[in-house]
Amino acid sequence: MQEYCPCSAFEGVWSLEEEYKLPLPGNKKPGIYYLAKSADVRMKCSKSDTLPAGKGNVLLVFEYLINEIWVDKRKIPLFPTYFDKETKQFTQAFNDLVFENDPNFQKVATIHSFFISKIELYKDSIVRKGEPCGRYATGVNEALVSEYAIDLKHILENVLGDLTQTSCHSIANYFCDPNLLQEGKSVLSFDCLYTIKSENLGIGGGYPYRKGYRLQKQNYSDNLTCNCDSYPGD
Repeated sequence: MQEYCPCSAFEGVWSLEEEYKLPLPGNKKPGIYYLAKSADVRMKCSKSDTLPAGKGNVLLVFEYLINEIWVDKRKIPLFPTYFDKETKQFTQAFNDLVFENDPNFQKVATIHSFFISKIELYKDSIVRKGEPCGRYATGVNEALVSEYAIDLKHILENVLGDLTQTSCHSIANYFCDPNLLQEGKSVLSFDCLYTIKSENLGIGGGYPYRKGYRLQKQNYSDNLTCNCDSYPGD
């Protein structure tokens, strides 16, 4: 445990910090949305990956996510009601949407997704890199799929495939002293930008969102001897 500190302190069970939603581009009709509901996340130290800081600074992250696809029965275009092209930010109307509570929205399917990430721990920052492992749909509402011309196969294979390869910014490492980690409280929250491969979605950029992990159960937490002075900065 001490040999692979600080990453040993991050080992354990994490969850999705909070739900987030995104429009799904590339459909024949507007009004198709993605809702990230929950995630069962397990983190463990990589014994083979090392950084200039030395071993004990790379985490393997295994995620099983439950997501949903929703349709707006009114087929309202994303612009300008829900997204401001000038600021490249979602409007307050979009942020306030709660699909489950709005009769204008209906759930199309539940998506089960799997992917593996690597998290690199530096003295001053934390970097996340992810790659997809597959996904499948259950509870598909075939009537909605037909009525709104939803290409579910395209969404699963291409649109959501790109989502798992999205670009996320590094974050500050507030836990370079791993003894600061606390179950139920500590969060790793990444600001990300969703695009489709090299395309810019017609807005000169992508859709911003935030994906966070919350520590639920820590494998090791007592008497960790490494701290912020144990390895050099970035």
